[in-house]
Amino acid sequence: IHLPRFQSKTKVAVLCPPGRKPGDFVTFVNPTNSGQKLRVKVPKDCVPGGSFKVTVPVKRPPISSSSKDLNKFPREIQELLVEYARAFDDWCNAMGEYDKSFSPFKEKQGKYEVIASFFPNNLLTPIDDAYAKKLLRRSRQNRNKRLRAAALRQLEEGEEGAGSDSNKDGNSDADDRSKSTAPAKTDEKPDEVPSTLVKQVRIHFPAMGSIFPEFPFHLTDFDHHNASDPVVQQPPNQD
Repeated sequence: IHLPRFQSKTKVAVLCPPGRKPGDFVTFVNPTNSGQKLRVKVPKDCVPGGSFKVTVPVKRPPISSSSKDLNKFPREIQELLVEYARAFDDWCNAMGEYDKSFSPFKEKQGKYEVIASFFPNNLLTPIDDAYAKKLLRRSRQNRNKRLRAAALRQLEEGEEGAGSDSNKDGNSDADDRSKSTAPAKTDEKPDEVPSTLVKQVRIHFPAMGSIFPEFPFHLTDFDHHNASDPVVQQPPNQD
């Protein structure tokens, strides 16, 4: 994780003016903040005309909406934030079921303040409630993109594997279809579906994500035909 911090203090040299001795107070302007005057005591080992080191506060640089976000969060931190937010919301929902006076929606908004409290308060790009909300939304979006990409890769690999399995015996898909629809004599009971009319479809479901393969079905795919009955395909619904 990369969280640049601003230097809140620094050391500057202060000149001891003539006529001042150790123990006297000297007023000077903070060189890091021209609008700030500071007062310091001359140390005992300093003489008039000499200088001594003083630690002064540094003014925080101005922050605007157009300022560049200097914070960098690796994937592991983003995943932890998403999981924490999910657990927080689940707890709020459970409390709402247990205590009807508990407001889950209102309490869920408090997780952004909690997330902001995890980080130091002297960052160049400060993390407050609004920043935490944006960070969590961005982390969720990045996670969903990774899940969709993984699902698409798994789907493509499954389609390639299914194609190689169906053609490894040298028969084409057209030959398989002609064999599956050809009428044949059978001793099976009328209520059972003849094996020659059964067409097996291999569908690969991704282990992650929400993108699933599509396969068109017709009503006739679920009808039971006798072996002697012709198989008539109904045109797809145009609605």
